[in-house]
Amino acid sequence: MKQSTKRLLSIVFSLLLIAGAFLLFFNFTQPAYGEVQKLKAEVKVREAFVSNQQQTVKKVQQLISSYNNQAELRDLLSLTLPLKSDMTGGFAQLAGLVQGETLGGQSYQITAGEKAASSREAEVPIASNLLRPLGTVKYQVSFSGSYDNLKSFLEKLESNVRIFDVTSLSVSPSQKASQDLYRVDTTLITHYQL
Repeated sequence: MKQSTKRLLSIVFSLLLIAGAFLLFFNFTQPAYGEVQKLKAEVKVREAFVSNQQQTVKKVQQLISSYNNQAELRDLLSLTLPLKSDMTGGFAQLAGLVQGETLGGQSYQITAGEKAASSREAEVPIASNLLRPLGTVKYQVSFSGSYDNLKSFLEKLESNVRIFDVTSLSVSPSQKASQDLYRVDTTLITHYQL
């Protein structure tokens, strides 16, 4: 074989190898590289998600530990949602509101209620001290007074430390229609932790 033929064959063979290398690169290597880049991006997103979740869990744990360490705050929150029924405390608050508004308190009735069903309890069983079932205490109060006194009583009841839910309120004229004196029958419910 001549020298020029050998050179020509080696050039053609080199060109075929280069074309084969490009073919391999574009058909196999580049798609695999793109897939690797997608997987790396997914790993980074998941790592960021896990990091955010860990930071959130740490913050919640810090809040729980700070809450457990702050007895004063816990006691203040227990005034709003007491750890026991505390019927007398609720009665004292209601009687104070009625007397403070110069409403003539005529009758009071207190009934301990049942355990309040929690929709969260049915959904997710939680084995922590953060979510406790609630009990209710029902107060039935009858009194008489002017419309302004009744309005002021309801405003103070709304901003009271302990939460009272007004479930029914009945207002009727007490005596003559021309007088500003009404008889009020109301049912209030308050909650406590079991």
